[in-house]
Amino acid sequence: MDNLEKINVKKSYNDRKIIFNNIENLEFKNCKFTNIIFTNCNFKETSFNTCEFNNCIFDYCVLKEVNFNNCKIINTNINESKIEKVIFKDTYIIYLSLNINKIYSILFDICNIKYINLYKGTIYEGNFSHSQIEEIEINNIEVTNLYLYTSKINKFNGDINTFKNITLSLNQVLDYIKNIGIILHD
Repeated sequence: MDNLEKINVKKSYNDRKIIFNNIENLEFKNCKFTNIIFTNCNFKETSFNTCEFNNCIFDYCVLKEVNFNNCKIINTNINESKIEKVIFKDTYIIYLSLNINKIYSILFDICNIKYINLYKGTIYEGNFSHSQIEEIEINNIEVTNLYLYTSKINKFNGDINTFKNITLSLNQVLDYIKNIGIILHD
């Protein structure tokens, strides 16, 4: 679909492949996306409000100024995509994997995250603000600025060499050290 005049925003999407080209200024509200592969989709100034994503894949997409507000994200992958000014606000995430992406700016604000994986790629600016994170895994990421210190993290995994330019609280660092088996003494 190449322009907004042709788009019919449905409440439920169950097709395997959906191609949206040049979607701008569009709001999806109370929609459910199940088993969708978004391929080469360009989303700009797009909002997903109270939407649900189940087993979805975003491959080779551009997400610019995209908001996920009060959404539910289950078993979703974003692969080899460009992410700029993307906000997840008050969103419940059961599994989200960000693989080989170029992330210019991403914010997770007041999210409840069961598992998130950041694998390969680049993060220029990332922030997990006041979120509850059950498990986060970070591997082979080039980071300029990634802020985690205002969030509660129960399990932190990853290659310690990746942690350059990641801002953590002292408690998060101590928890990580304990999780990798280092015993601390007073």
